[in-house]
Amino acid sequence: MITRRTILLAPLALAAQATRPRVEITWITGPMVPEDFARESVVFPRAYTCCPAAGLAKKALETGRFPHAARPGDPSIASLLGPGSSSESITVLTAESGNGEDSPNQRSVLVPLAIRWPGKLKPRVAGELLISHADVLPTLLAWLGVVPPEGLQGRNLATLIQPGLIRSGTSDVPDSVYAEGRLGLPGEWRMVVRGYDKLVLRPQEEATRLYNLAEDPSEETDLAHDREHELTRDSMLALARQWMRKLGDGVDPSGLRLRN
Repeated sequence: MITRRTILLAPLALAAQATRPRVEITWITGPMVPEDFARESVVFPRAYTCCPAAGLAKKALETGRFPHAARPGDPSIASLLGPGSSSESITVLTAESGNGEDSPNQRSVLVPLAIRWPGKLKPRVAGELLISHADVLPTLLAWLGVVPPEGLQGRNLATLIQPGLIRSGTSDVPDSVYAEGRLGLPGEWRMVVRGYDKLVLRPQEEATRLYNLAEDPSEETDLAHDREHELTRDSMLALARQWMRKLGDGVDPSGLRLRN
């Protein structure tokens, strides 16, 4: 039955949809946000790709899901938001990989990321935020008031990026990010960064490399087998396992753990 409330709300919903900003995704190559774009945007110097393999980073940003969990027909930015019809536009500028390689090296997984929304997002450098490509979609949906679909694995960082832009909702400052690479290939890897500690591991959860990015940004000193850093290594490995359980990484669709 059509109620008066439904009749009154329908035009409002249609009006809101008619004035929704366009969302533009701009992919670049190289590790830097162009200076002219940066001056008008929120820039994230600690942004990571979900996976630096060609195509998989784009899929993760478009669907808010990590590559291992992607399914045919996952809702994407285009299907959730449509073309937009107002004069406003939100532009997301980023790259699939910092250097075009599928590796856990910082120069590959650390990527340029900046978001421009004139009149809404105050330009700044958000150096305090660890952010992943998977976080972009849920954040955009929150800004635009769109109900997120089930299955998003990214985090909504809307209130952290621009306090006061939306009326409700809070987000905890992310303490870590997760990435994966060479999926299904020899040398498959996972990576977790917490603060400035970075652990690289195999899917079997064996720690292979550990770095302190604050003291060693070029990743020249591997601490994974240093006795003085055993506690850090073990806590980072436990954190990686938490990420894997949360994301269903390493389990088949029935929930059983994959055998290696």
